[in-house]
Amino acid sequence: MSDRSAPCTDDAADPSAQRSEDVGAVVNDQLADALAGELPWKKRVEEPTNRYVYYPISGLLVRLLVKTPITANQVTLIQPFIAALAGYFIMHEDWRYLVLGALTFELRSLLDCADGTLARAKQTASPGGHALDALCDWLGVVFLYLGVYFHFRFHPPPDGVWSAYLPMGAVIVLSLAQGALRSATGDYFMRKYGSILATGRDETVEDLRDRQRALGPDSLITDRAEAWIGRCQHMLIQHERFDVDRTRSISGRQAEPLIAQRNSLMMKVIARLWSISSGDFFIRITVLSVAVGHYWMWQLQLFM
Repeated sequence: MSDRSAPCTDDAADPSAQRSEDVGAVVNDQLADALAGELPWKKRVEEPTNRYVYYPISGLLVRLLVKTPITANQVTLIQPFIAALAGYFIMHEDWRYLVLGALTFELRSLLDCADGTLARAKQTASPGGHALDALCDWLGVVFLYLGVYFHFRFHPPPDGVWSAYLPMGAVIVLSLAQGALRSATGDYFMRKYGSILATGRDETVEDLRDRQRALGPDSLITDRAEAWIGRCQHMLIQHERFDVDRTRSISGRQAEPLIAQRNSLMMKVIARLWSISSGDFFIRITVLSVAVGHYWMWQLQLFM
């Protein structure tokens, strides 16, 4: 966030005025980032719909929410209920219900882009809020796929290649599992190399090290859960147990060759490919296939 001088008025001491100024800066930064040509590497790997549509819109929404008692955690907690409503609509066969379900889930996606900005604008961001956001994201995806499962259960699609080998329930479970794996690995490597290219610091290791060292007898369950998820993710992707003292990260001189290439054409191409291979993009394909009602698209994306 850029430095700003407080105006020489009584409003400078007013917390609400300061919050309005802060959120204005956050929103303006988001709008500028969404339209800018040269972006930090972390911005380049954002899923395109989030970057160009939802983050700018959510920034405008935060301008309204920051003036209310509504908290970022409340915005996060409402998202699984919206996703459950979307799943209910998707269970139906009528195309109008399918479109309504897709739009409802996209509302959840919009709010998912807003809660973090609201937390920063109100200066309430915390590891616990991050863990809650991750949990609610997971629940939202589960509710979406339950809707897809029961849609196919009540209204079976035409036979596909998979029909001779797997029941519909197994197909949905495999799809959800590979979507979760894609999301976890994609987000991990985007954060890892995004932080290295931006700051020369491997956040996936160093932040987990800091969180692990900060745990104590009085730590919140959300803090413990986030540290546990981080250790599981590290083991899944790096194939080693995380050790606070021994696990190494890419930093310092090791990061210099990567940093030197961060504005190269190859890195820009990699960033674009990453932006359309994330968990968010996978979910967006699912929602699009729901909206158009083409079963062949559903079957195709299940095995993407």
